[in-house]
Amino acid sequence: MKLNKYQLADFSKSLIKVIAVTVFGLLSVKSTVAQISIAPTQVFIHDKQGAGEIFLTNTSDVPQEISFEMTFGYPASTENGRISMVYNDSLKRDQHGLDEHVRLFPSRVVIPPRWSQTVRIQILSMADKPDGVYWTRLMVSSSPVTPDVGDRNADGITTDIEYVLEQNIPLFYRHGKNSTGIEVVDVEKIYDNSSKKLVVTPEIERTGNSPYLGTMYASLFDKSGSKLDQKEIPAYFYYLDWRRLTFEQIDASKGPFRLDLEFKTHRKSISSKDIVKADDQSYSTQILLD
Repeated sequence: MKLNKYQLADFSKSLIKVIAVTVFGLLSVKSTVAQISIAPTQVFIHDKQGAGEIFLTNTSDVPQEISFEMTFGYPASTENGRISMVYNDSLKRDQHGLDEHVRLFPSRVVIPPRWSQTVRIQILSMADKPDGVYWTRLMVSSSPVTPDVGDRNADGITTDIEYVLEQNIPLFYRHGKNSTGIEVVDVEKIYDNSSKKLVVTPEIERTGNSPYLGTMYASLFDKSGSKLDQKEIPAYFYYLDWRRLTFEQIDASKGPFRLDLEFKTHRKSISSKDIVKADDQSYSTQILLD
């Protein structure tokens, strides 16, 4: 269809107006962030019970749509102390993954504002699996429910960016007889004489058929036996891993030093009935500074 010069002029004005309104809408973006709280923040299920549950609470003023996904993963650190999640270990997933054995009821849900929802977690039979602890990460995705077209503001063109918020929590399943422990394989050290900073990195290997969850206590002593510093950090060892310890204001002339490590399967954030128990373990080594 061809337009004459008058129609073309009117069309151009309309087009410019639409573009202007659209740009204004983009500049005045309203973002909506999903707000869902999860409890507990880690789930332990025993084979004698076979089921568990989580509680989701919509703390926002709009309905939230919730979906779930299972992804095998575990935390690991490097020698430089950086801790990150490992999600691409297919070999470990085949050995210890729980993904395909989890069923959720409901598997998708819309939670009204200021409302809570219980989600049941069922573990399918794992009778053919070796004894041990299996796990996955329960990914919980939430986003505001999109209003119907008739409910949208018709006065102008607006742009709403709705973010999908993803949270994940560990889900453990204790199957059969469980055992765990640790072995200190090696200890590396780096000392900076100018800053008097001593960085000690124990290399630790988990033993048994279950992740080690507990607490590590580290104490540093000088050559006279005086304690220079002590640290208490969460100990979670799924496989071979490292833990970086930094001690400040260490005078090299007071060496050689002694590092004592103690490991206990106790954690304030985890119920004692859920932790796989192990005897307290200790390790001591001498640290020489060149």
